Amino acid sequence: MCNSDSSTPICVPSDMFLPWTLDPSRMFNIPRIVCGGMGVLPVVIARSVSLHVPCLPSLSNSVPLNLASVPFPLHKNDSPASVRPGDDSNPMRAILAEPFQANYSSCLGPLNLYIKERPKHGFWQSSPHIKWLDHDMEEVGPGNVIYVAFGSQSYTTDVQKEEIALGLEKAGQPLIWVVRSSTWIPPVGWEGS
Repeated sequence: MCNSDSSTPICVPSDMFLPWTLDPSRMFNIPRIVCGGMGVLPVVIARSVSLHVPCLPSLSNSVPLNLASVPFPLHKNDSPASVRPGDDSNPMRAILAEPFQANYSSCLGPLNLYIKERPKHGFWQSSPHIKWLDHDMEEVGPGNVIYVAFGSQSYTTDVQKEEIALGLEKAGQPLIWVVRSSTWIPPVGWEGS
């Protein structure tokens, strides 16, 4: 992003899929704004492992890791080799460490405020989905609606989607599931598409 009156960059917008933006932004002393679309759990796990399990490379996969900040046991192979401790030259290590060194400020959003024309699809205040959520929250209480979205980097087959749908149905909770697929059809009896 640049100032309107000059071509001097004021920040470098980035995310976890653009790790190469870290070095140039540091080199030119330009703030790097990272839009974090994934949850905090993977970052907490990576940080906890790097701080409390320096011997991870030598551990057997059969040895469970019980970390105080993670509510379930982990095994060495639960994390990809690219983020395991031991290789300080790996660029992923710098990316995972960055959130703990960052100067935090308020959220830069919602980013959709910059969209001049609202898309035809989406969750806007007038959307029936928002009205449904508001109604359901009154009925079942806050925090009891499941929101499921795997993101654009995830790939699931239609068979996997069917299995996930069955599991969600068995949970018996109201839910919103964002699915990007041109071939998968929700189970009979499910609302919306």
